Amino acid sequence: MNKLPSFVLALALASCSSSGKTPTRVGELVAYSTQFSSQGQPLVSAGVYVNLYDRLAGCSVTGSGSCRIATCPIPLPDPPATPEAGTVTFTGLRDAITLDAPYLYDTPGVVRTQFGAGASIGMKGSGGADVPAFALTVLGPGSPKLTGPDPDANGHVHLAVGGALAVTWTDAAIGEVVVHLDQDVDTTHHEVECRFVGSAGTGSVPSLAPFTAGASGRIEVRGETQTTADAGDYRLTGRAFAMAVTATGEQASFVADFE
Repeated sequence: MNKLPSFVLALALASCSSSGKTPTRVGELVAYSTQFSSQGQPLVSAGVYVNLYDRLAGCSVTGSGSCRIATCPIPLPDPPATPEAGTVTFTGLRDAITLDAPYLYDTPGVVRTQFGAGASIGMKGSGGADVPAFALTVLGPGSPKLTGPDPDANGHVHLAVGGALAVTWTDAAIGEVVVHLDQDVDTTHHEVECRFVGSAGTGSVPSLAPFTAGASGRIEVRGETQTTADAGDYRLTGRAFAMAVTATGEQASFVADFE
């Protein structure tokens, strides 16, 4: 299953749907920016992407508290043809970025941090044959400092499938902290994603039962804000995220060894 860089503070939004009907389709617009280090070298991961379809449409999805649990076939069906939404413009970033169909993703010409905590990020579509014009705004989150769980010397986190997972962090005053876990076993993809109030500093993934012991997967932690706007048949979610970092500055994205 394809993975996107992997990973909720509602602010102003402009809903451009005047029909009053309930949207039946979904899409997301995402800006991300993280400054981190790898083996002592300073690095930046930053860019934007747009999906105008439901990534989990072919999956079985359930909810449990603040968590979403998805079980998906491998491979997923191919995405539908890209809807036409005109030109999508991201503002409030260090570099203004525009995307045209098929949208996909883009990174700035010079890779550098694109927003900091509290930045006002605009996401605007000029409108097209399928998606009317829209505009929404979301605050930039900061990068939480992950304080637990700790990876081992090889960058692996060991997780017991029979229990819960406690996650702790600091420096997440804006928005939420998202904990994402996934695993591919044979022809099935499993994922659990939980959202916690960033200022709480702690959250618990109540169960790792969807995962298979003896197989590896992935865990990542990020700070995130989001808001929604309706445009014609579409409910659009605008998201901004920054990966959490460890005490040594590494991105909080690790191999998860389920045991």
